[in-house]
Amino acid sequence: MKLHTSLKPAFSCAIAGVSVNGFTPAEVDKRLFEAARIHTVSVSRENMHCVRVTPHVYTRLADLDKLVSVLRDMAGKG
Repeated sequence: MKLHTSLKPAFSCAIAGVSVNGFTPAEVDKRLFEAARIHTVSVSRENMHCVRVTPHVYTRLADLDKLVSVLRDMAGKG
């Protein structure tokens, strides 16, 4: 798994780009929606191939836990 978003506080925001080795962005997007009803945007431009995750202020921590769980499961099978 790869996080495409900077962890530096100066660049922090409510957007993250993530990819999972062995899966296309479209496959990650589809799996997240089917497994947890999490909507992401598949990004495939130049050297950026990931899904964009944009949590809302009303996103529950339990929903973020679902996101991480599905991504971990995919990373284990990639």
